[in-house]
Amino acid sequence: MKTQEIKERIEQLSPKQKNLLAHQIQARRLAGEASDGHTKERLVAYVIDTGHLTGADFRNHLKERLPEYMVPQAFVQLEAFPRLPNGKINTRALPDPGEFPQPEDSTFITPRTTTEQRLAAIWGEVLNFEPVGIHDNFFEIGGDSILSIQIIAKASKLGISLKPNALFEHQTVAELALSAEKSDGKPSSGEIITGEVPLLPIQHWFFEEHQEAPHYWNQGLIFKNTEDLIPELLEEAIQHLTRHHDALRLTFTNDTGRWKAWIAAPDRQKAFQKFDLSTLPIPGQEIQIKEKAKTIQAERHLSEGPLFQAIYFDCGSGQPGQLLLMAHHLLVDAISWGILVEDLKTIYTHLKEGKSIKMPAKTTSYKDWGLHLHRIANNGEVMATYEFWEQQTRRASSMPLDFETKLPVTEAGGAGINFILDISTTQRLRSKALTTYNTKMDEFLLAVLTRITGDWTGANSVCFGFEKHGRETLNTGMDLSDTVGWFTSYFPVTLTYNRDESAGTTLKSIKEQLRQIPGGGMDYGILRYLYQGAQKLNPKYRPPIIFNYLGSLAPLKAGVMGTAEELSENTRHPQSERYHLLEINAFIREGQLNLRWGYHKQLHLPGTINSLVQDFEKLLLAFIDHCSNPESGGFTPSDFPEAGLSQDDLDSLLGEIDS
Repeated sequence: MKTQEIKERIEQLSPKQKNLLAHQIQARRLAGEASDGHTKERLVAYVIDTGHLTGADFRNHLKERLPEYMVPQAFVQLEAFPRLPNGKINTRALPDPGEFPQPEDSTFITPRTTTEQRLAAIWGEVLNFEPVGIHDNFFEIGGDSILSIQIIAKASKLGISLKPNALFEHQTVAELALSAEKSDGKPSSGEIITGEVPLLPIQHWFFEEHQEAPHYWNQGLIFKNTEDLIPELLEEAIQHLTRHHDALRLTFTNDTGRWKAWIAAPDRQKAFQKFDLSTLPIPGQEIQIKEKAKTIQAERHLSEGPLFQAIYFDCGSGQPGQLLLMAHHLLVDAISWGILVEDLKTIYTHLKEGKSIKMPAKTTSYKDWGLHLHRIANNGEVMATYEFWEQQTRRASSMPLDFETKLPVTEAGGAGINFILDISTTQRLRSKALTTYNTKMDEFLLAVLTRITGDWTGANSVCFGFEKHGRETLNTGMDLSDTVGWFTSYFPVTLTYNRDESAGTTLKSIKEQLRQIPGGGMDYGILRYLYQGAQKLNPKYRPPIIFNYLGSLAPLKAGVMGTAEELSENTRHPQSERYHLLEINAFIREGQLNLRWGYHKQLHLPGTINSLVQDFEKLLLAFIDHCSNPESGGFTPSDFPEAGLSQDDLDSLLGEIDS
């Protein structure tokens, strides 16, 4: 495409897209230490001196054309930009904005209105970041799509109504507060959903994969309490919790090979149990707690329930009791646990203080979401993605094995290696590396994983089974931010790369491949399991690697119940099937990037996976270093979806602007 044609197309863009693409103001992010030790960022604009315009003039002008988060907090006027020998701007030679006076509105601003104060408090709690200013960008201070769901839910309980996609459209407290609406603040209507409900795609996937011991595949939290709990009040609190969250009362029956889901009435299930361990020594108590947890899980019946249970262990006078919450994975996902812990804390506290229980208004129910997915399963929009998914399931991908073992293997031989990146390097990754090519964390990690696994297998493409939170409700009028259930979306994606390409090229290529996935991946599960037409996606296709980025995981604190610890032992039946060769779960915890590499001893030696993890670390650090180079960076077509440009067209235009 000729440059003139590109410019004509740019003229048709919205002011927001046009100003970002044709950035005549050169900007960079400068990191500095906040007073509390947290690294904060500012968007700084360097402008060729016009002689009469001030920073305030520029800021006011851009406010009319750009969203708040894209307006620089500081403006520095120069006579000329410092240049590298190749003619590009030398960003390292740009002066510190602190040496130049700035307009008052470019500095840190504390929340002004009640809504801003409440939103800033929620951000601080969820992101573990203080203080939060009204111009801080959500994604630049640690936010991600999963945390955005938590913020929307917490805001709703404080009477602030936010749209499901609000934090992507309004990324600062100032913008978010303006977009917020006041909720009616009414308590839940108390509607109790019972009876048959549709299976969600991920539940279909579960029953397809796990046929040997489907009753035993759980998640759990244990609270080693800092204060004594009153068991009677705790039991009452659990009753309120299971009444409010319908998914906690799910049961499942197998009718001639076809699984169905049912929600039981609240009075049909007893979710609370108490065990007296007061006569045992502390070591004996710990053994008994583990044994009881294992026994309760093994004795569960999918058709009878309860599949969510709260078990309180009385450890005797002067010794805090312990509370164990367990649920079959069919009922909950990672986001659900945050909802449950918050609600249980509130209910128990109100009961203890003698207050009446008024649950917040329910968000979209598990049942209504399932009915919605079934309704759209045969519409044209979903069917339009069939060819894409059929191609994904047509591509074979294999991995080297140390032992020739027929799949599936079982959980009994599972093992794992945990990779942890130090805090400072994780901060470099989040604050600099991700912004260099405008990538998300999962895109960045998959770019590295594609390279190392591709080099390992000798192929230029790698098939991943990609898991996402599945709570994307944009344009549906629905809201799952405070709904308990297993909503995960799972889909296959084949990522390709060229072994000779640079780190920057790989990052841009993988980013674009992932952003071209239709429907964010949710359409695959709908077509695979809910579509009723004759065309069916390959039921035997299973990618060798599962990848899931869980976002930032903060400790779940429940007031008098203390802080939760994840139940990680004996949560799956030893004979439960495993069809995937590697399971990689990534997350941020305590400021550090973690990757759990799950493998199987009947397929790979520990040394093989250790070498793979070491290769990952080396390449990850190399990618981060590459992104720290002032000459690195660039946009890709998905950054400007309205422009309809190819990567070559975009590079050509940006090269002209930069020259």
